[in-house]
Amino acid sequence: MLWIWKSKIDKLQTRVSASQQEIAGAIHQSQLLFQHGQKQATLVNDFFIPQLKENQDQVERIVAKSPLQAGGWHRKEWQSWQAVEALLEETIRIGEYRESRSDRSDRFNIPHYAPLIGRNASLIIISDDRTVDEAVGLLQSLAVRIAMLLPHSARYTLVDPVGGGAAFPMQRYLPHVRESGDDIRRDLDGVTRDIQQVIATYLDAVANSFELLPDDIRANERLEFILAANFPKRYDRRAIEALQSIGNTGPKAGKYLILHYNKSIDLPRDMLMEDFENAIYIDLTQGHGKIPTNACQLQFIPDEAPAPNLQSELFTKLSQSKPPQRNLDWHKLIGISEADWWQETAASIISTPIGGAGSSQLLKIWFGENAEKRVCAHGMLGAMTGAGKSTLYHVAILGLTTRYSPTELKLYLIDGKQGVEFQAYRHLPHAEVVSLHSPPELSRSVLQELIAEMERRYALFSEEEVRVQDLAGYYRKNQPLGQIPRIILLIDEYQELFEGDADGIASSYLLKLSQQGRAAGIHMLLASQRLGAVGMLHRDAIFGNFHLLMAMQMRHDDIQALTGFGRRGKQLIQTCDLPGKIVVNDALGDDNNNQLGKVAMLNAADQDVLIQSLRNRANEHFKRAELPLQIIFDGNTQPNLIENPQLLLLLQQRMWLTPAEWQTHARKNIQQGGLDISDWFMAERPRVMWLGQEFSVRGQARVILRRRLAENVAIIGSENTARYGMLAAMLASLAINTSPQESQFLIIDRSMAETDWYNALADVVDTILQPLQYSCKFTRSSKEVAPQIDRLIAELEHRSELDEDLQIGEPSIFLIMTELERVDEVRRQVDTYGMNDSVLGEKMRRIYIEGPRLGIHTILSFSGFRAMTNTLDERRDLANFRHRIALQMSEDESFNFVRNRMASRLQVDGNRPIVALY
Repeated sequence: MLWIWKSKIDKLQTRVSASQQEIAGAIHQSQLLFQHGQKQATLVNDFFIPQLKENQDQVERIVAKSPLQAGGWHRKEWQSWQAVEALLEETIRIGEYRESRSDRSDRFNIPHYAPLIGRNASLIIISDDRTVDEAVGLLQSLAVRIAMLLPHSARYTLVDPVGGGAAFPMQRYLPHVRESGDDIRRDLDGVTRDIQQVIATYLDAVANSFELLPDDIRANERLEFILAANFPKRYDRRAIEALQSIGNTGPKAGKYLILHYNKSIDLPRDMLMEDFENAIYIDLTQGHGKIPTNACQLQFIPDEAPAPNLQSELFTKLSQSKPPQRNLDWHKLIGISEADWWQETAASIISTPIGGAGSSQLLKIWFGENAEKRVCAHGMLGAMTGAGKSTLYHVAILGLTTRYSPTELKLYLIDGKQGVEFQAYRHLPHAEVVSLHSPPELSRSVLQELIAEMERRYALFSEEEVRVQDLAGYYRKNQPLGQIPRIILLIDEYQELFEGDADGIASSYLLKLSQQGRAAGIHMLLASQRLGAVGMLHRDAIFGNFHLLMAMQMRHDDIQALTGFGRRGKQLIQTCDLPGKIVVNDALGDDNNNQLGKVAMLNAADQDVLIQSLRNRANEHFKRAELPLQIIFDGNTQPNLIENPQLLLLLQQRMWLTPAEWQTHARKNIQQGGLDISDWFMAERPRVMWLGQEFSVRGQARVILRRRLAENVAIIGSENTARYGMLAAMLASLAINTSPQESQFLIIDRSMAETDWYNALADVVDTILQPLQYSCKFTRSSKEVAPQIDRLIAELEHRSELDEDLQIGEPSIFLIMTELERVDEVRRQVDTYGMNDSVLGEKMRRIYIEGPRLGIHTILSFSGFRAMTNTLDERRDLANFRHRIALQMSEDESFNFVRNRMASRLQVDGNRPIVALY
């Protein structure tokens, strides 16, 4: 039995030995495998880590191509950020994926994006109570990033009923934040109205979404982003419904909802998140974007708001940058070829485009009666500074004047006291009146002039051979009594009409023109920063005839105060947030007739070229007498004699007028080119001398010297340049009055050498009187005074002995003397009884008294009232000077010289322009 057990034991030992050898082999093999594994692990790292690094480098290179759109706020490129033109991006960065395994020595991260523009979607950031801060941080990051990616092209509506705006600490730095109040739904209703307006105005089959609109249209609107935090806490049903409506319909109109939804807060009963029909969700509660794989663990990390110092730098740069703006081209929309200029008739209507409305329509303004028998009598424009009001003026004026000839259309252009808008139009052939820096009394005189013209037209319409009711009827009869153009009066800052108007004159003028002007072809376009005006009477009656209402960018309070526009119109005006955007209503404010558009752009160089071309065309096509007689008034500068229209008409005559022709000419009214002087009798040999411009639209300050007693002139003023300027103008005027055979001049000029005015009178003699061969004696010597006075006394005695008929035929003699206090022989002498005339002074006194009746007129000029009294006796001699011209002087001197104190208040508005009292 033992050998049996021994045999079994041997077998077992053999098996154990084999197992031990197998174990040893396995251990050895395992050791080899482990060693191989260790070796291969090293090789794997050597192989894959460079690839991972290359992948990370590739990501970095991609990000570097657009670091501001793709990169996080930590990137150094943000330090050099500058506002550039906005680009519509389909996506926006919301954070990044990161390799989250703790055993990885190298972190791997990839930018993560969410759809935005052009995807017809809203973004909803989901959080719970635990991740609220992350969600709000992402919301803040998106608000700042949008502002940087769309500089000046983004608008914001910020909603935070829980924190009262605390969720958006950068709110006051964000551009174009919509005003908000306590009622969220009311604020959101404004967004809804804008959505409806954009869809109705711009979208069509070609461009059925906002981002598809042409650049020049889209750039003048703004994308809007509605950011709502902590939803639905403290959001009522009305607000939730509004947000759902905006989220569903807004993207088509460029209005994008970005909503932070805290799912730990229950929605009101029967309200579902599924009602946000086109939402894209960013769920922060589940680690949005986590990829379950053994190869790597990429975890989504949402962006936070940038650091405060970086935000400050970025918003400072944004505020200092110029907003991008694409302008509508004047030449494409309004301009017409020169071959088509002046082809329109103003018989019933005058009309011009001013810009574009919607995606393809022209925006027009018009006056008169259109084909549908609808009337547009007058217009109003409200626009704050910088809204583009000046551009509108230029576009409208040149749009009209290229379509209608100067015989079809005349313009009266009136700037307020601070205005410079119409400076360029002083050479426009259609412009009959161009008044710059206009004082209120002058502007009121323009209204008075237009009322006179209106009454003249109605009188003409009632003539036997006419018998019509209005200008259109007159055109239908082929204008039997001559062409009558339509008139547009354009007043910038029209509220200045009412300054110092205690009697309500301006209001009564406006009322009459507004009620009766249209039928006579006279239309008004009044402009101001707001449509109302302090001091205006009969407001409702006046504005009841203003069918054309226009509004550009205005202050919120001014918009709410508008009475002409209805609710919808005011809502549209609130969207005018860029220069040139305008709301036009040509139906007396009818709320269904508002048009939102953009005024075309006309640069200054093109404007000047157009005006010059219009002027050249007018000179080629019309005689001067057929064009408007231009009146230029600049309240900041002295008038130029050569711009005096009455004088210009005389210069255009081939020969001097005869006394009989003068009588006919002078008695004509101003509109006919005359002087409107009914008592001009040629037997008195009247002479007209122009001094400057009156403060009235057609008034030219002038002295008429007749052969009557006291027809002499005295000028007093310490403003020597103006005083000698008037004397030079008077001499030039006299030379234009009559031929050299009918006038003679004796000029004794005692002005001081080396003064600016020293050569003023001598230049007139050298350049005008002598070349025209007038009999003229000019002297500066005090020794010449006595001999010349003696010659005049001899002439006086000669003429006094002639018969009256012969006296009339004698030429007029004009004695001009300046600064006589510097002539000792003329100066009055002081004795025990006061001051007495010198011997030469007595002779001169005889000339003052007897000379005018015989055609010898004296013109004296002094630097002050005291200087005059050294030569003339205030009580005896001054009565012989019927014509007195006073510059600024004291109250007492004003009273003594012109018998009132008005000359003491001539320069109340400053030293320029220099004003005088006649």
